[in-house]
Amino acid sequence: MTKDGKIKFGVVVPLIGGMAIANEKATGEKPSFILSYDAFAGNDAHCVNRYSEAPYIIADAETNDVPDHGDLFNEVDFVSAVCPCAGLSMLNSNNGESAKARGGDAAQNDWMYKSTRLVLEKVGPKVLWGENAPGLYSNMGVKVVENLRAIGKEYGYSFSMIKTDTYLHGIPQHRQRTFYFFWKDSEAPILGYYKKQAPMLEEYLDQIPADATYMDRSFGLGNINENGWFKYAKSKGVSVKELVESKYKTMFHWVTGEGLMDDCLE
Repeated sequence: MTKDGKIKFGVVVPLIGGMAIANEKATGEKPSFILSYDAFAGNDAHCVNRYSEAPYIIADAETNDVPDHGDLFNEVDFVSAVCPCAGLSMLNSNNGESAKARGGDAAQNDWMYKSTRLVLEKVGPKVLWGENAPGLYSNMGVKVVENLRAIGKEYGYSFSMIKTDTYLHGIPQHRQRTFYFFWKDSEAPILGYYKKQAPMLEEYLDQIPADATYMDRSFGLGNINENGWFKYAKSKGVSVKELVESKYKTMFHWVTGEGLMDDCLE
């Protein structure tokens, strides 16, 4: 907390920056710093541009060392993280032995461990919390949870998790997510349970302001030649006619059905 009593927070691996914006709305303050790694610089660009006054600190991916930052990390209330969750995501259909395979041993989970150590060791906030796939709260995530809890204990933090759904927070949509917390205390607090009535979809859409952006255009295919999925299919020598006549109902099904998801993501 700052000398004038304001909440002080930072973000680590913010990616596009949605969590940082939520933090700003909740606290009325902007992030004091943005911590990340070179591997995520492209994804972080939107967040860095929005909060251009916040120092953007790149840690060494091998050593977790950070450049000199003065007293920037003093008295930090919390740090939020949005590490890649493909290792525990049900959208990841790769169950093999590749580096992008799904499961507790997935290489992508290493970013959670690395960023956790970075924050707990270098920043030492009162709370570090992050968002991840619902798989973290399932049997698939047991090994990851054990590793995270061990890291927290190493630095004197207790650990807790909560799994929730947007529908429980008043939004007519089911999107389950897991949130994990490191508390600078010997015990983790018990968090409140939320169940806010969600409006019907029509009522919810009526809440969009008339002057909101993108209200004057359709979200259909538009120019099919500019659609990213079709550009990818075209690069593979597949025509629109072949796609329409195929057994697949969506482009996503075509990519996954043909075993091309890893290649498409690249």
